[in-house]
Amino acid sequence: MLSLINEILNISDFNYVLISLIISIATYVVGYVFMAIAIWVMAKRLNINKGRWMAFVPFLNWYLLGKVIGSAVVWGKKIDNVGLWLMLLSIAQTVITILLSIGSYLLIASILFDVSFVFSSPFLQNWVMGTGLLYEILSFVSLGVDIAFIFFEVSVIFLVFRLYAPESALLFSLLSLFLDPPLFGILLFVVRNRERKSFKQYYNVYNPYANYNNGQNGNPFQSPNQNKPQNNDVDPFPEFSSGKDNSSAKSDDSDEIFS
Repeated sequence: MLSLINEILNISDFNYVLISLIISIATYVVGYVFMAIAIWVMAKRLNINKGRWMAFVPFLNWYLLGKVIGSAVVWGKKIDNVGLWLMLLSIAQTVITILLSIGSYLLIASILFDVSFVFSSPFLQNWVMGTGLLYEILSFVSLGVDIAFIFFEVSVIFLVFRLYAPESALLFSLLSLFLDPPLFGILLFVVRNRERKSFKQYYNVYNPYANYNNGQNGNPFQSPNQNKPQNNDVDPFPEFSSGKDNSSAKSDDSDEIFS
């Protein structure tokens, strides 16, 4: 046993990095496969036959997940396919990241292969050093794309769990965001065969005050004689409400997020 521990402790830094990289890639692949299968099953259950193969293709799987979610109201705006926006932002984020990283790759290549082609061009030199107007503009655009991507990623993850696991939507969403994609793929796979539910309907049914006062919706601190007309459109996030009437921008199941 001691010899095994010593062997583990004597692993070189290179082997440690290599093992960590292999574990990270394997974890990512497992989570991605679970997510792809879950999206494919969800699309099949909704009779989405055209383009179901997109569940297994990077970027396009977000578009298909958006079709599974359907129309949604996000911050008071109706979006027919929130996954489409997430797909476009994901592609833009990847392209920008690659472009910004080219300078680092060129610098590493010049060191490893002892070549000076990187600094033979003023443009490449500015790109490697992270200077130049074009690099600064791209960096600024990257910040905006990253913020938009996070917003739509949070929306998509929360929306899908509100439909298929409303009782655990917040918990599943937080876990998915912190451990994406492995845990998101696994959790999505767990709920793939569940029936869709409207979050508002779920809220009304399981509202702890729903059956108070002999089956009438009410407040336990309110007198039974002080009945008031009930509003069935429960806003789960009233602190984000703009106070405007969004009745013209309802989703198919009258469900909203951050409305």
